[in-house]
Amino acid sequence: MRLVTATCRVPVKLRFAPTSIDVISVDLFDTVLLRDHRCERRRFLLMARQAAQALRQAGHDVSADALYRSRLDAQRLAYRALELARPQGDVPLARIYHMQTTVLGLPADAAERLKAAELDFEAASLRPNRRLLHRLAALRAGGKRVIAISDIYLPRVDLCSLLGRVAPGHPIDAVYCSAELNLTKRSSELFRAVLDLEGVQARRVLHLGDDRRADHEMARRAGLHAQWLPRRRMKLLRKLDGVLLLSGAGAQAAAGAA
Repeated sequence: MRLVTATCRVPVKLRFAPTSIDVISVDLFDTVLLRDHRCERRRFLLMARQAAQALRQAGHDVSADALYRSRLDAQRLAYRALELARPQGDVPLARIYHMQTTVLGLPADAAERLKAAELDFEAASLRPNRRLLHRLAALRAGGKRVIAISDIYLPRVDLCSLLGRVAPGHPIDAVYCSAELNLTKRSSELFRAVLDLEGVQARRVLHLGDDRRADHEMARRAGLHAQWLPRRRMKLLRKLDGVLLLSGAGAQAAAGAA
């Protein structure tokens, strides 16, 4: 049986028998939408600076440092509570914002400004994996259904918005996320839920993603075909960036760039 080979921006070739697959499933972040070298904490720090400016314009005097630290605390506490109550689930971003605004004494509408700042930052920072998107478009034109499955606290509507802003004209037919289904890829349960929603057999789905455990091991555990697309160099750079940030040098650099 002839195999189709596709290449994407990561140094891995995709090989699959075209007649054996009906649905191509892709991870979003660091697979379709590529992040740069900045670690998560730095991203939160820069988001906080943007959000502080937006809140000041709305008449709310809160520092970027307070926003940054409250975001870290709220996210940490929310996920700690999740581990105790429902370890296979996920935390929606709205819950994190609610905790954050409550601690800071901000009105409820401040959460929308926080979300807008976060989405604007993400849209400006992400870049599309054009090679992969081009190949997905060709597969979709050939009759394959293309879906996205993401372990992320963002709701589906915001993920669709980011896709439209970063990769306009993308070929993805549907987006599923852990925040709305309250199941994760890392537990494999999100894959099983999506199979039911799509009405497709696991053996007819190929999943692509950068996380070895969530996108490869857990997808295979759920019965899907899976291809791991690692970004090893970028993950190493993020670890180094995290060290710089915690040492203080990264925070000073971020302040200078703000």
